[in-house]
Order: sequence, then structure tokens, then C-alpha cells
Amino acid sequence: METLSLRYTADHKALRKFGLFILICILVLHGTHIRVRTASVAPTMDWLVFARLLTCAIGFLVGIILLPRKVAWGFGAKVVLLYVLAAGASALNSPYSRTAVGYVILLSGASALMLALVYHARNVAQLEMIERIWLLTVGVLVVKDALTGLLFPELRRPGSAGRLGMGVTHATLLSLLAGLLFWMSFTSKRNKYAVILWPWRAFLLYVIIAAVSRVSIAAFIIGGLCYVLFRKTDYLNRWMVVFSCVGILVTVFALGLSFGQSWANGIASYLRRGQDIAALATFTHRTEIWRNAAKQSLESPIIGHGYGVSRLVLPPMSNKDFKAMHCHNEVLEVSFATGILGLIPFVAMSVYSLSWITRSSRLRRTFSTGFTLHAICLVAVLLISSLFETRISGRLTPIQPLFFLYLFTLDREKHFAACTKPTNTVRNCEE
Repeated sequence: METLSLRYTADHKALRKFGLFILICILVLHGTHIRVRTASVAPTMDWLVFARLLTCAIGFLVGIILLPRKVAWGFGAKVVLLYVLAAGASALNSPYSRTAVGYVILLSGASALMLALVYHARNVAQLEMIERIWLLTVGVLVVKDALTGLLFPELRRPGSAGRLGMGVTHATLLSLLAGLLFWMSFTSKRNKYAVILWPWRAFLLYVIIAAVSRVSIAAFIIGGLCYVLFRKTDYLNRWMVVFSCVGILVTVFALGLSFGQSWANGIASYLRRGQDIAALATFTHRTEIWRNAAKQSLESPIIGHGYGVSRLVLPPMSNKDFKAMHCHNEVLEVSFATGILGLIPFVAMSVYSLSWITRSSRLRRTFSTGFTLHAICLVAVLLISSLFETRISGRLTPIQPLFFLYLFTLDREKHFAACTKPTNTVRNCEE
């Protein structure tokens, strides 16, 4: 236990509070609409870029100072370090090396800060406090961006079909965050604010529906199914009930379409978003993006074309009205941006994060049930979203810090499991 014990001084407590403040700043600067600028050109330095770089640089320094010296790094910390190094190496071969270095600084600061905050946590309550800070901060940002989209419709991009969030952050990101906030608002304990939470959840459902993002809707449904399935330990019975209900709903919807029911046709029209069969068959032109990204990845298979600059390097689309901002697939994005050097650690940390699902019974005994369920929801949401979007391998958003929170928490399982043994006192675990 001596190698796991940590010494907490007043300075460490103050620095940890400052680190939490920096985390809030990172979430705000990278998670909400602040100003409008063309995304298809290489970014130049302005006050917002400077603020983002400065905040993440401070976060990196705080992380280095706050990180305990006597605690061995776990698997998650090691693979994230390798991924950050691969992202840095990708700038060597990038035609936009300065931009790539800037994005690496942002990634390094966010990952180092989250690593230090998680490794410095004395108990599960402190981990849950980090989670609550993320929930409260991102919740405010979602409200702010949703209201901005409603009050300033002129910000919406042409051809967005009135989707909430277009031209503000993005409809897909906004609705994905709303879906995460919805499921993470549920806890395993009785909540005295339950009455207030239901209007909040209703608002989040409105955001998801108004954003009209099929990827986010699918991720939201899968995340909810996982929450229901893993909420109790009787998995077999719950799997049977849940999948029976899903089968019934799908059958009723199919029958409604076949009989020309107005409600079924309305749902189908909503999901089509006015697109024809050709657009739907290509997953909204994603198949062309995938082909271009896979082909161009072979030009630099080892170190890639530069972290975070795929929108600048990807070849133009045959449809000139559409510009690909990323590869629209997590694996392709990593392979394109950082090559094999980044793909290997990325796949490793993605598989490692699945431990929240595969070892949920054991993890909920070490950590709280609510914390474990929230981690499962995030992993499930990202698993579905990664097929069509880039949430972990792209530019810094509020998603990465939350992902790092749960990933690094897996490294601390043995420490917290030892602390929960009856033979250990709370004082031994907190020293």
C-alpha cells in the first residue's frame, strides 16, 4: 500500500482546485460557439486561438506538477502518451505543421490535466466531483448554444434544413452532448432534485430532436439501452425484455410504413431530412470521403498527414457544395492524421475503454454504480458515433476530457479496490 499512498498538502489541494478551474476554462473555450470563422482554411492566430493554446499549456503545466510521483502509470496513461507522441510526430510530415502542432498542444494539455486530476483523486467522491463539474459546465454550454441557434437563425448554414446547432457548434456535436447529458442525469441513488431534472431532460430531448442528427439519435438509443441493461445485475432477464421491446417497436414501425400510416411516414420523412435515395445510400456522401481518406492515407502510412488538419488536406469532393471537415470515421481519421504510429495506441485505448462494459460487475463494486453506468453510456455512445464521426481523434471538444476521465480511472481500479477492503481504513487510502 505504500506505493499507492499519496501525500496531500495544502498546496496540492489549492493546485487541484486551480486544475479544476482550468478544466472548466478548457471546456468553455472548446465547447461552445464564441465567434464565426471559416473552418476550411488554416487557422491564423487571434485572441480565441491564443486563449485556447494558453489555457491548455497551463493545464499541461498544472498536470505535470500535480501528477503524483510515486504512483505507477497504468495502461491507459501509457497508450495516451504514445498517442500524443504520435500526434506530435505527424506534424513533421504535415503541409500544415504549425496548425498540427497547435492541435497537439491542445490535446497534450487536456490529457495531462485529466491524468493528474484522476491520479490525484483520493476517493471515488473526488472522481464524481470531476464528473459533476463536466456535467454542469457542458450543460450550461448546451443551453447557451441551443438558445443561440433558436434566437439567431441567421447563423444557420445554407442547406441545413433548419437543424438546430448548424452554424453555432454543429448539430451532431450539440445533440451528442445532449444525449450524454440526458443519460448521465440519472443516478443509482435517490435524487432530491428529481422534479427539477425532468424538465431538464425534456429540454435535452428537444435539442436531440431539433438537431435532426441520425448518428446522435442512434447513439442516444444505444446508450440508453446500455444504461437499462447494466443498471441491475440480472443482465439476462433485462436483455430479453429490452430486445423484445425493441423488436416489437421495429415491427410496428415497419408495418406502419407498409400500410402507409401517417405517423410512420412522418418519422421516415424526419429521418430522411429531405435527402434522396442516392444521398442516403452514400451515408450523406461519407462513402466518397472514406474512399479519399483511405487512398490518401497510403501516401504517408507511418506518421500520417498531421493531427487535426484533415479538413485542410483531404481532396475536394465531387459535390462542390459539401466540404469534408474530417474523415467521418474514427479509425480512418487516426490513420489519415497520425498513421500507424497513432493508430496502434488509439485502438489500444479504445479497446481498453471497453472494460467498463466487459468488467462492469467488478468495476461497480470498486466505483459507484452511477459512475460506472455513466462510463458505460459514454463508451456505447462513442462506439456508435465513431462509425460516422470523429469524436476522440479530431480537434479538442468536451468529449475528450470526459473520455480521459473514465479511461484513466480504469488505471486506478486496484488502488480504489484496495481502499474498499474492510482491512483498510479511510485514512490509509487518503494519505
